[in-house]
Amino acid sequence: MTYQLVADVVASMVPERSVANVRPHSCRHSATLVRVVHELSSKHEIVFESIARKLRLQVNGHRDAELCRRTFAGVVDELFADERYNWGRVVTVFAYAGWLARAGKTDARGKASEISANSWSDIVVDVAGDYIGTKLSHWVCQQGGWVGTSLIFTMQCIRECTVV
Repeated sequence: MTYQLVADVVASMVPERSVANVRPHSCRHSATLVRVVHELSSKHEIVFESIARKLRLQVNGHRDAELCRRTFAGVVDELFADERYNWGRVVTVFAYAGWLARAGKTDARGKASEISANSWSDIVVDVAGDYIGTKLSHWVCQQGGWVGTSLIFTMQCIRECTVV
């Protein structure tokens, strides 16, 4: 389910991605997550755009799975360095995956990338899905999973969340 959720978030943020045209929400929980990710992204657009700009410089011309994995894990590990988990931070990870995928659409000068946005998005989905499934799934399960009562409070958590 984690990969489906990440894929749906990425598809919503990189609309040219072919999967967005075929199945905009392949998981029944995606609509809520996508809505919350977009709210968080809107609220903190300046921060996410700054991150995306830095990512374009880092990944420009070197878009491969290993670089993506190191970049993604480095940022998310820093987010959870204090070992404090909440829905706001978990949703921030999904938003970050979407912005990372979006950053692959253009190069550092804002021009269309020569590397396929679809293949970069697929790499981001795999990397984020692996990370979330490995490092965050235990906490999510403790909260009752994606369908647990904690998800109902996600909107409140996002409103209170400060992107680090």
